[in-house]
Amino acid sequence: MTSGIFGPEAIPPTSEELKAQRRLRAKKRLAWFFFWSALPAAQVSSLVGGPDLIVVGRVFMIGFGASIVWYALSRCPRCRERLRGRTFLGPMWLEKCSSCGFRLTSPQR
Repeated sequence: MTSGIFGPEAIPPTSEELKAQRRLRAKKRLAWFFFWSALPAAQVSSLVGGPDLIVVGRVFMIGFGASIVWYALSRCPRCRERLRGRTFLGPMWLEKCSSCGFRLTSPQR
């Protein structure tokens, strides 16, 4: 196990890397927003009598799929390699880059 003295966390991130890290976290939040808000939106739509549930479901499925693809095609802010996970949804669960070890989650963790 590497420590903060010798590991990839020994190099402080630059301002550009922090900006790219915030963009990655925003992409991940967007995917989780579509995932967790689909059922409440369908419920509200059925109570209000708005658009058909099929339309609401399709909008949220397309939004979730597009946001997952958008995040999966992202690159590491430090080494510019693609984020690699074990499955297609794998990059969503990564905390560190598989290539360089750069932290993709909040820097305070």
